[in-house]
Amino acid sequence: MNIIEKALAKKAQLDSVIPGERIRFVPDILLLSGDSILSIIEEFYDLEYEKVLQPSSTFIVQNPLNNSVEVICFSKKYGVELLERESTVSIQVESLREMVITGVEGEIGAFGSIGAISVKVSPAAMAKCLGKGTIEFTIPETIYIELSGVLNGKQKVERLCDYLMDYFNDSLVGYGIILSGEALEQLDIEEKRKLTTFLYELGGAIGMISPSGPLGQVESVVKINTLQIPDKNSV
Repeated sequence: MNIIEKALAKKAQLDSVIPGERIRFVPDILLLSGDSILSIIEEFYDLEYEKVLQPSSTFIVQNPLNNSVEVICFSKKYGVELLERESTVSIQVESLREMVITGVEGEIGAFGSIGAISVKVSPAAMAKCLGKGTIEFTIPETIYIELSGVLNGKQKVERLCDYLMDYFNDSLVGYGIILSGEALEQLDIEEKRKLTTFLYELGGAIGMISPSGPLGQVESVVKINTLQIPDKNSV
């Protein structure tokens, strides 16, 4: 098993898992964010749950579009903490490494920059998790991408994301994606957050940085030398 599979097996209280296996687990953190917050709350009420089973590990990320009376009332009624959008970084600490974080928006991918396992689910699945405390998830196949070389020029992470988009197109859809390699050491934490968030735009089921590599078997390995990536600002 690789680092993703080991973390999910541990959460599901299983000795091992394999791609395609359906598991049930309790996430370490549930993160409600983006435009789907109100639909999650509405679904939660429709299912007539009496309480949020894991309120201390559930967070709602506010922004001007979802800072509504319904969200505030839900937070107070069920003991779910509201976070300002800028405060999300405050829960991105070293202790989250290899923790399993569940959310409905691709922005949860930012946690993958510090080695967390960010699982994206549907709003309906999130609503059920709030009331039942568990998530059902299918173990994905995993691809390991090793990025070597030097990232020269400006807009390093933007150029890297563009290159990955052109290189993989839609072939990463549904995969667990593990990034590693010396090129990543040249990115600061904000750039790494942008990169791991982008993996979900490519269709990844889970995306993360693991400086030590996959730490186990993966289904595919791709090695990319970043010297191949053109500097669009150079003439």
